Amino acid sequence: MWQKLQPREKLLLIIAAGLILVLLLFLVVRKIYRLRTDLSETVNNTPGLAAQLDKTISDYLFFRSLENVNTGENDQSAFAAKLERIFSDNGVKDRISTMRPIPAKAIDKGKYQVIVFEVNLRGVPLENVMSVLYDIDKGNKVNARVEYFQTNKPYQDKNTYDVNMKIAAYSVAPGK
Repeated sequence: MWQKLQPREKLLLIIAAGLILVLLLFLVVRKIYRLRTDLSETVNNTPGLAAQLDKTISDYLFFRSLENVNTGENDQSAFAAKLERIFSDNGVKDRISTMRPIPAKAIDKGKYQVIVFEVNLRGVPLENVMSVLYDIDKGNKVNARVEYFQTNKPYQDKNTYDVNMKIAAYSVAPGK
């Protein structure tokens, strides 16, 4: 059949076949490039996703522990008394500038209740701040978390810090 074609027709067939091959090659290269780019984006996003997954799992386990045992804080005054005991045990009670309660609110469709205290400490040594944080987050004295933490270094003393923090206690909502 190739022999029966005129030279002009042979040239057109060769050009058409070449264009089809170039088009196929272009599509394959473009597909490989897109797959590689998507894989690079996935690999770049993986560390952030792992940290987010770790936080989600930790929150889930924390809330599940509240359901198993009613260890949460339901009363603001009892929670404030426990916090004051932690502050006095660590020698920072006299350094409390303000300890303001934020009204309790329901979260997760009313299933849980959160009580938050905003605490400002002035002129506290770093060792005492760390021991307070450890007692609140990891200790067994109170079932609470430090939701917000900020330190400022005052100009007067080199070894003391001004600390602002929000301490939250979660519990199963009353009547649930």
